[in-house]
Amino acid sequence: MGIIEPSLELLVQRAIDGDQASLEEIVRRIQTRVYALALRMLWHPANAEDATQEILVRIVTNLSSFRDESAFTTWVYRVASNYILTSKRRAEREIVTFERFGEQLDEGLSEEQIQVADDVEQ
Repeated sequence: MGIIEPSLELLVQRAIDGDQASLEEIVRRIQTRVYALALRMLWHPANAEDATQEILVRIVTNLSSFRDESAFTTWVYRVASNYILTSKRRAEREIVTFERFGEQLDEGLSEEQIQVADDVEQ
């Protein structure tokens, strides 16, 4: 006869109450699901691994905000998808075109930007 594992919701309550072993068990049980979601959304294993780490940190640090109004895994997927979508939007805004890159180079190389240190500073 096999050992019956406690539900994730029970583990969450124990973890919130300070049980470190329950917290570790939660992470062990959800990390594969979180990585699979991140990989589907990001397509690159390295990016998915980084996102998974960040998501797990968010889940652990915000565990007390889980309200038990839905399944814990539903909440995990919501936290994960919000993180990934926000990260993707942020990355899209940071994409630099060649034109803007050239402008930034021109700004950085202008004579006004160059400050020569005097002998005392050197």
